[in-house]
Amino acid sequence: MKHDMTVPCEDGLINLRAGAIIMKDGKVLMAGNSRQPYLYSVGGRIRFGETAAEAVTREVREETGVSMEVDRLGFVHENYFYGDSPARQGKLIYEVSFFFYMKVPGDFSPVCESFTEDDHQEFLRWIDPADPSVTFYPAFFRTELAHPERGVKHFVTDERQPEDGKGVTSAKKILILGCPGSGKSRFALRLREKTGLPLVHLDNVWWKPDRTHISRDEFDRRLEELLAGDEWIIEGDYSRTWEVRIRACDTVVFLDYPEEVCLRGITERIGQARPDIPWTENSLDPELVDLVRRYRAEKRPVLLDLLEKYPDKNCIVFHSRQEAGEWLENLS
Repeated sequence: MKHDMTVPCEDGLINLRAGAIIMKDGKVLMAGNSRQPYLYSVGGRIRFGETAAEAVTREVREETGVSMEVDRLGFVHENYFYGDSPARQGKLIYEVSFFFYMKVPGDFSPVCESFTEDDHQEFLRWIDPADPSVTFYPAFFRTELAHPERGVKHFVTDERQPEDGKGVTSAKKILILGCPGSGKSRFALRLREKTGLPLVHLDNVWWKPDRTHISRDEFDRRLEELLAGDEWIIEGDYSRTWEVRIRACDTVVFLDYPEEVCLRGITERIGQARPDIPWTENSLDPELVDLVRRYRAEKRPVLLDLLEKYPDKNCIVFHSRQEAGEWLENLS
């Protein structure tokens, strides 16, 4: 019998897992059980001797009663978390999951007769990724499956910290990054209320009230002074300075929202007085719209690569306003 690729490591475990993305008519097939409050992909641990693609086709057949082929690899997900099943309760687990889009037959009619490892009956449900009442695992399914894209995406999450904020309560130097319209300034204001850390909006550093701006040299000098401080929240994207700020911080919050969310964000703030900029916008700036439309394709990959370059930083990525809001509510 082939064994699952679960390997003991010090006091924890290393898991290799394969998951299926089964989509039909805009909905995704998710699994669940009576013990856990979230839904997860059809799939399971890879067995020694299998490839990830072989494992996912086996798991789909076992959990739905239907054979189907792999279409393409969609996501690679690395995650640290503490086990919640009786056999793994409290154990630190490092899990690497490979999520594959599957070729779904037109007459696909799944039948679930599977059980969890602790003998809880599982069920299958077709879920709209945008359904706010559903908790997905992994959380990025909500946004990524609402608008599937070609290519393989890599996500890294870390759930080792307490649920009061992934260790941010001890953070002293926090960056908030994201596309224009993602709500960085609003998030930063709420984070300041929770942490008491001083807040800097970079737009207020760069821009003057008459809509001219200071020189790059002056901006860099002021930024250097800010980064030398012992405590701060610095909000603003300013991609030219990403790396120097990431090197100086201990925590990065990246608001990684879909394009349409950010476009709505820059539209809804027109005519509103804002603390993050020294004037009120009365019309939609075409250049800003263009920047938002290009952000995911041009800026986002560069930022994600840069974050991987600094694994010592506590990196927190949110994929929806709801996810970010819930995190702030739970922050003590």
